Amino acid sequence: MKDGIFNISSILHLQTSNFKSMLPITKDIQIEDLIVQLPQSVSYLREKGIVCVVCGEPVWGSLNDLATQKELSDDSVELIIRELNEMLLKK
Repeated sequence: MKDGIFNISSILHLQTSNFKSMLPITKDIQIEDLIVQLPQSVSYLREKGIVCVVCGEPVWGSLNDLATQKELSDDSVELIIRELNEMLLKK
């Protein structure tokens, strides 16, 4: 925005970022997107044994990628996703 005037790209960015923040969390969400959408997910996932930030940077891959590396069951992953979405709704 310059002098109170939005350009098209800034409007599209605002619309896209607002839209993304309303999307439900799925197992395919990229860790970087999850952290942006729900910053408190970092500590929640750490409690579940999933480290998603290393040296201050999000790790690469999806939530499902990290869960697979930790050999979590499908039921555990579904529970994590459900609880993350509950946190998102309370945000």
